[in-house]
Amino acid sequence: MTLGHIEPYLQQLSNFDAVVIEQLRAAQKLSEHIAISSLQRGMLRGKNDDEIRALIRPFIDPTITMSHGRALNHEQVKSCGLTVDLMDLQGDLWKAVWDLYMRGKYLVDTTSVCKLVETVDDCCTVTGE
Repeated sequence: MTLGHIEPYLQQLSNFDAVVIEQLRAAQKLSEHIAISSLQRGMLRGKNDDEIRALIRPFIDPTITMSHGRALNHEQVKSCGLTVDLMDLQGDLWKAVWDLYMRGKYLVDTTSVCKLVETVDDCCTVTGE
């Protein structure tokens, strides 16, 4: 039982759209599914969904990093069972990766796109509206 006035809580809840929240949850599930299926075909071949989900928990559980999208360093990534190659920050490959990251970040930060998935052949976006 809650003591006190419920009105302030109801007023805060009115700022949230249940449909948008569900769309964001669906986007999170899609990201997890893409990551798991990609890892099953690559670095973590032979592991099942639950094993991979446990290994990549720092990537999908924001309570571990205390913030969604917070970067993980190479040691944390290696502890997830993933192979890591450190790149020269002045090299052409790193510059191309950084450029791709910044373009994707700009798209997500400045539009209604909440998820961007790109492959060699295709691009898919999910909007939060």
